[in-house]
Amino acid sequence: MGMKSKSNRSVSLVSVIVMTALCSAFYFLGMWHGVVRLENDTENPFPAEYSKTSEPKKEPEDSDVQPWVLDIEELTRLHRGELESEHKERLMRNISQSLKSPGVSQAIMRDQRILVSNTFNDLIEAYNLNPEEKEYFLDLLTARRVLQEDLKIRLMTGMLTEEERGLLLQEITAETDALDAEIDWFLNNDLDSQYFRYYERTGHERLFVDSINKKLQQSDAALEEGGKERLVEMLYDEITTYPRFTVDFEKDGVPVFSEYTPEKIDTFLNEMQGLRTPISARASQILPPEQAELLSRAFDEYISYYEEELRTVQQLFNPVQ
Repeated sequence: MGMKSKSNRSVSLVSVIVMTALCSAFYFLGMWHGVVRLENDTENPFPAEYSKTSEPKKEPEDSDVQPWVLDIEELTRLHRGELESEHKERLMRNISQSLKSPGVSQAIMRDQRILVSNTFNDLIEAYNLNPEEKEYFLDLLTARRVLQEDLKIRLMTGMLTEEERGLLLQEITAETDALDAEIDWFLNNDLDSQYFRYYERTGHERLFVDSINKKLQQSDAALEEGGKERLVEMLYDEITTYPRFTVDFEKDGVPVFSEYTPEKIDTFLNEMQGLRTPISARASQILPPEQAELLSRAFDEYISYYEEELRTVQQLFNPVQ
């Protein structure tokens, strides 16, 4: 396989952002939940080293701090809504300012690079990249991941209009498409590009199989060589060919965010339970009895990976009003 390190050609690709951006660690989501509690409000969600901005510190004005010392029971629902909106605006302004700081950008890039490296480690080994190729490939993957994280954090405000959200998606998709084109140029091989897309689509299956393998390693009974990939292929085959799903969150391979409702997510997850029997049966054909039994017992963990993504997409793109 020939690898390249600079781009000079363009490829038009459809980027399914959700499947690549939301299938693993929810870096900013945890941060968001930690800072929006009114009872424990803090002005800046980042640690001290993340707080450097180009603007000088200002003493808080009375209008900024006074509402938060009121007894919460004295606030009307309308008043609370206004305060929460103001709080969100301050929060996102602080985040926006902090993200422009070189120290913050470097910290985020470093953290995201670690996540990307862990996620794509098996793929990199399969490609047998040399150190220089590995670093450049990780550069591309990390840049794309940061774009997707930027999309998530900007959607978390819940304050974008439908038009603004559409324009934001177009912007991020265009930039992601450009990076995907660069990745294809770098791989320089149609089969390698196809495997890259497949590797991403099977993210949930890989998380589940990795979890199973770690449990097996504790008892010195890890999966044999090639076993992980066979399990991933089997799981993905079952979920993509299962005939009893009544919910479809995509059209022509592109997410339809209006379909991500709590009710439809519940339906999908309940229907996933029907995969337990066929997956257990196929696992028993390719694994020793003890390993197949462990996989069957851990099946709810497999469902949980899909639930995390679906609930997060619903929260970001189609929040309940």
